[in-house]
Amino acid sequence: PLTLHENLPFKPEIIGNKTSWCTGEFADLSTEQSYSSYQWSNGLNAASIQVTSDCTISLQAINSWGCTGYSDTLEIAFVEKPSASFLYSQPINTPGIQFINQSTNADNWLWDFGDGQTSEEQHPAHIYSSRGVWSVVLIVANQCGADTVFRELKLDTTLSVPNDLQTAQHVSIYPNPGSDYMFIKGLDSQNQTVFIHDLSGRIIYSNTFKFTGTDNFAIPTSELPAGAYFIRLGSAKNGQVLPWLKR
Repeated sequence: PLTLHENLPFKPEIIGNKTSWCTGEFADLSTEQSYSSYQWSNGLNAASIQVTSDCTISLQAINSWGCTGYSDTLEIAFVEKPSASFLYSQPINTPGIQFINQSTNADNWLWDFGDGQTSEEQHPAHIYSSRGVWSVVLIVANQCGADTVFRELKLDTTLSVPNDLQTAQHVSIYPNPGSDYMFIKGLDSQNQTVFIHDLSGRIIYSNTFKFTGTDNFAIPTSELPAGAYFIRLGSAKNGQVLPWLKR
């Protein structure tokens, strides 16, 4: 007798050995072994195949009853290993350095500025407390590996705190790095103007306080963008200066 089978729809599943791959690896793809024939969109016709380059893949399979099923499409993308690279810039007459991350294929960054300070930001700004030669290290990583680059940063007379500024002694700003507020502690009893400068030297905040020598003054900083700043205590052009980082 003749047996008729209803052509019921089915969808072959594409199974990958991983969900993402690194360049140089094989993407192993497979489906059920019970189908009578297989036709992949890249021309291969086995139950299991290997892919070595970016592509959009799909599968057409025929089961033992002669019915045809079509899979969903699957995007195959290979990830390159990261390559570390950076530049830096320094606005005139400020102690701040802006680092420009030029790394490729990275999604994690670790900076070592050579003075005991580090950052995991992509494009950090940093303030050095003194001139000299600093060895800056950038380590970048992704799922496929890591890469490291070293550069020497020479801070000369134009890349340091200007000569008319003296680094603040016995004065502290906390927390540093900070977020919504900064607190100033340790100033002598006197009226003191506090200026906040960005790395271009622009004054973005100023206010005059009467310090008693024991008071800690809170300055709101929640609206400042994350980055490096320097805090000048005194006049707009002269006085003591302290570095401060906003997270």
